[in-house]
Amino acid sequence: MNRKIAVSLAVVLISVVVIITLRLSHHNTYSFETAESYDENCSGSYKLAPAEAWNQFILKSIEDACDKMIAGKRVEIIEKKPAGEEKLLSITQAAAGQQLEVYVYVDMDHDGQKELIGSYPNENNVYQTWYCSSDGETCCLIHQNNQLWDHCKIELLEFENETHVVINAAALMGIWKNYSIIALEDKEISILVSNEYGYVYRNEDGDIVLDVEAYDGMYDPDFGMCCHTWKDTYLYFDGKNYKEYGATKITEAEYLSYENAQVIKDAIENELRQPDTAELEYIYFRRKNNILHIQCNVYSDSGMITYGHYTVAITDNALDEELGQYNWGSMGTHFSNLEVTY
Repeated sequence: MNRKIAVSLAVVLISVVVIITLRLSHHNTYSFETAESYDENCSGSYKLAPAEAWNQFILKSIEDACDKMIAGKRVEIIEKKPAGEEKLLSITQAAAGQQLEVYVYVDMDHDGQKELIGSYPNENNVYQTWYCSSDGETCCLIHQNNQLWDHCKIELLEFENETHVVINAAALMGIWKNYSIIALEDKEISILVSNEYGYVYRNEDGDIVLDVEAYDGMYDPDFGMCCHTWKDTYLYFDGKNYKEYGATKITEAEYLSYENAQVIKDAIENELRQPDTAELEYIYFRRKNNILHIQCNVYSDSGMITYGHYTVAITDNALDEELGQYNWGSMGTHFSNLEVTY
């Protein structure tokens, strides 16, 4: 009985080796899409299911035969190539049935291959955002605004290991604007922030800025509050979520504890005080990202009040002497619906 089993096994072994020989000797070049597919075709395809010792012997013999036959041949490993910007744009617009108004071609997860994200207004002027993977195989609607807007602009937020895409939409008139932040995590789209108020971008200093608007630059006794204003707050990404650096009010004494504080206050006095100025009111706000706002409201003899603030950086307990521009509007402790860090 043992002799019969041995003979049968020998026949199986010889037959399989002959088949492998014929397969591998037919071409001088063997092409596989990836290194993994090479491994699967050269070794994994001929594994036998049972785990007995004689099956392991057969498996080893077959793999040795495979290695000997492929030796001396030229093996090509052909990796899939990204589709390219024009191809991805064409695929996305065909899938959406619309021309994209704005789009970016960017490596979102920093894997060396670029994806495409773009937006267009539908028939109701509601912006829809589409995503197309680098190989063009995944193309789908990923986000939609919650109301109509007049125009859209995309900003990028670059980090060490990833790049986030900001979809900013706004009305042509008034103070209304809207932003959403999109990431690519493990090849899946993640909407980190959706349809929140404001406009988000990264400034020249590397800060992530959330810009908001209001009508709070001036109080006129005859008309009340008026004057269109733009104000900035600051966001950060903690690796999972976006949060806001809140602005904490500090006392006059705390403000004056900073180096250059009095010099800056004197400069503000010289710049804002006019012959009809009745009072200058100071309020100070400090953020955890070393930004300090000096709110200075100017009260005039006529009853008119001008609201505005300066923004300076804090470095080693010293205020930057570069005073910068007087921005109309009232600073606040926070301006977003995100979690606030004080």
